[in-house]
Order: sequence, then structure tokens, then C-alpha cells
Amino acid sequence: MTPQELLDDVLLRFEVMYLSESLQTSILKQALSTYQSIVGATAVLKLENATPVSLPAGFSDVAVCVDAEGRWHDVVVTDTTVAVTTFSKSVAPYSLTYFLDMRGFDLATDSLPRNSIMLLSDYLYVLLAIPNTQRAREAMTITGIQMELPDDNELNSRKTLLEQTMDETAAIIPMVTVY
Repeated sequence: MTPQELLDDVLLRFEVMYLSESLQTSILKQALSTYQSIVGATAVLKLENATPVSLPAGFSDVAVCVDAEGRWHDVVVTDTTVAVTTFSKSVAPYSLTYFLDMRGFDLATDSLPRNSIMLLSDYLYVLLAIPNTQRAREAMTITGIQMELPDDNELNSRKTLLEQTMDETAAIIPMVTVY
């Protein structure tokens, strides 16, 4: 699922959306940024040898690199490539765990990590609901139509609870052995 598909899916949960598309996109980017900051989403790149390879899409920074026996290896990152630094006891293949740059995702084409979608969906909903509810209250005042809307404190406490849940599900860096 791409970030744009996530946004489209979350928008279906609203009866009426008072926010502009540009504001919706801005809030989506805010949700991705917060998720990246709190959770630290990771991905793994398998390397068959120490030959430099192109940086994977969404690469932000190296978390850890280990060989087939779990030994830590240093990694050389340039603007376009990544390579493992080997030593005499190195055993291929290598597993490079890296942090994803979710802030830099192309909203229409990059795929979100599968394990992030449910929490991101709930968080994005709350982030959109806060200003949307404020606009709905303004519309109710102008039109005189009465609707039952969630309380601001309730929405903010749900946002805080979701951020705490993100913190509890933060990415765990794999263990390594250093010789």
C-alpha cells in the first residue's frame, strides 16, 4: 500500500471531509514523519558479497550489518552506493538492516512497510479528524445543523495514546557479535 492509497482508505472513514487536498497531503506527510521519528521503520537488504550496490529506495541510514554468522560489519555509504567492509572471518551473505526515510517517500509509488499500515491508518485518521472536527463545528454554527462530534480532548488523547503505542512498537535493532 502506498501512502496515497493509505490516505484514500482513511478518507473513506469520514462522512464529510472539510479539509483541502493539499492540507490532507500535508497531514499525511506529518503522520509519516512522526511514525519515522518514533518507530524508526527498518528494512533489510541481503548482500551476496562485499561489492558496492546501489542504495535501496527509501534508504535513510544504516542500523546494522551482519554476516551469515551474526558478526557485525562496518558499512561504507556513499551518495549512491553501499558496501560491506569485510575481514578474514567474514562469511557471506550479509544482512544490512537500514532505516527507511518515510519522509522522503513518493506518495504515489513507494510502498509502506506492511507492519506500519494499521497504526499509521489510525494515527492519520486522528490527525485528520482534529482539524476536520473544528471545521465541522464552524459549519454547524453557520448552518444551524446539529451533529454529534467528538470532543477535542478525546481526539487529542487518542492521538497521544497512538503515539505511545508507536513508541512501544519501535524498531528493535538486531543483536550482533563483535570479535
